[in-house]
Amino acid sequence: MSRTSTPSSSNLKQWVGITLSLIGAVIASIFWIQSYGGEHYYSEIAGENLEAELQEVKDDIRLIRDQNNDIILMLGRIEGRLESNE
Repeated sequence: MSRTSTPSSSNLKQWVGITLSLIGAVIASIFWIQSYGGEHYYSEIAGENLEAELQEVKDDIRLIRDQNNDIILMLGRIEGRLESNE
């Protein structure tokens, strides 16, 4: 008598779950590599864009500091007027 093994439903569910998990991991890896890896991440163009964006941020910081100084001066004037009126 030959003995054939028939997979039980729980065993089959486990293998289906493992297979789907592996397929999902492969798909996620492919999407991640396409989004963050490859030439986009290491190209000189991306580096130049990063430098340009960094310069824009530095310019914005300078502008904010100047505006803050103006605001502090205005607040000092207002405070001085309030103290002189008291």
